[in-house]
Amino acid sequence: MSDIVLEIRDIEKYYHQFKALDGVSLCLEAGEIRVLIGPNGAGKTTLFSVISGENLANEGAVVYRGRDITRQVSWKRVQMGIGRCFQVARVFPDMSVEESLYVALQAYAGWQKKVRVPRDFFRPPRYVLEKTGAILDEIGLTDKRNIYVKTLSHGDKKRLELAMALAQEPDLLLLDEPTAGMSPEETRDTVNLIKRLHSNRRFTVFLTEHDMDVVFSLADNISVLYYGRLVASGKPEEIRKDPAVQEVYLGKEGDFDAFS
Repeated sequence: MSDIVLEIRDIEKYYHQFKALDGVSLCLEAGEIRVLIGPNGAGKTTLFSVISGENLANEGAVVYRGRDITRQVSWKRVQMGIGRCFQVARVFPDMSVEESLYVALQAYAGWQKKVRVPRDFFRPPRYVLEKTGAILDEIGLTDKRNIYVKTLSHGDKKRLELAMALAQEPDLLLLDEPTAGMSPEETRDTVNLIKRLHSNRRFTVFLTEHDMDVVFSLADNISVLYYGRLVASGKPEEIRKDPAVQEVYLGKEGDFDAFS
């Protein structure tokens, strides 16, 4: 029997009279990389917000590791093992890279009640210093640890946000368009980083993406959202050949020659 990490059951989300999500149901298995695709306005970010707790569903259920978390607050979901990175990186511009990780690590430790959080976040205990160094090395930002975040490139800000998510020891990591706005080189580096982190940490990854090269490079499974409705889910080759998917999002099958 497969190990189901996340189950979405008939989720509906309304904004006044607009139905952003219309009966969305899907399951994620432990250790998979699932990519959610669909046109702008399809509801991808809204679904991630319902999963992470930034928004609550009007109907349906979010079940994580067998536990109904539909009404659970977002920080509790982080505590349980759900991490998220946003399309526009949410970082601290006036802190250094290193200080940003201090805050993320100590906040998580406080939530877990593992240690007493010090009054001064910028004079952290030894375990925080050691873990900061390990994560910076893992993410490839060691040489920029003392640089102010506001001076980082777009790609490095996204890496830092990912590092801050890793500080929370996620079991399920949500990545909302991780390569958006990146140069081709930054995109390649980010894809390789996600693959390496997934291989080393063995967590489940659920990401949204518009770049089809990235989608087919990363995905174990693909789900397709079209204006609030899930129209298909399956292996990359199944999605590549699905007539409904070709019609609503991907175009004709010939467009996939580059991914063969």
